[in-house]
Amino acid sequence: IGGHGDDTYVVEQLGDRVVENAGEGIDTVNATFSYALTPNVENHNLIEADQVSAT
Repeated sequence: IGGHGDDTYVVEQLGDRVVENAGEGIDTVNATFSYALTPNVENHNLIEADQVSAT
């Protein structure tokens, strides 16, 4: 769960969840597999993975 300001999350497993409130900065998910962004997360980086996609 993010806080006020910009947050960065690392998603490494299918069960990982990202929860972010509206208006609390520019947030980024770094994921090692295809991952659909949750509401209020603005950026998605795909890291160290093959054949992934971002939505």
